[in-house]
Amino acid sequence: MDVSIKQQIPGFAKGHSGEVYFMVDNFANLLNSDWGVEKRLGYSDQAVYDFGGLDDQGRYIIDSRYNGADVRNYSQITTSSSAWQAKIGISYKF
Repeated sequence: MDVSIKQQIPGFAKGHSGEVYFMVDNFANLLNSDWGVEKRLGYSDQAVYDFGGLDDQGRYIIDSRYNGADVRNYSQITTSSSAWQAKIGISYKF
């Protein structure tokens, strides 16, 4: 979420105008650093299993080792889209 506040101001001569502005990119991240963070998994479809040996008929026993646990390991965190920035300025048209 981006926020922009602008206010027009009168110019110094006839036909001139000005504007004072304040802009915040990624305003939600300014309020809470956990919001608006872009995290990605390198191998997001990877499942973790445990080899449990062989059963009585010689078949492999494969169990879900981390059943229900969060095994995500974020390998890519984009700071440019996660960081907030503010800009204050004046625009003058003549």
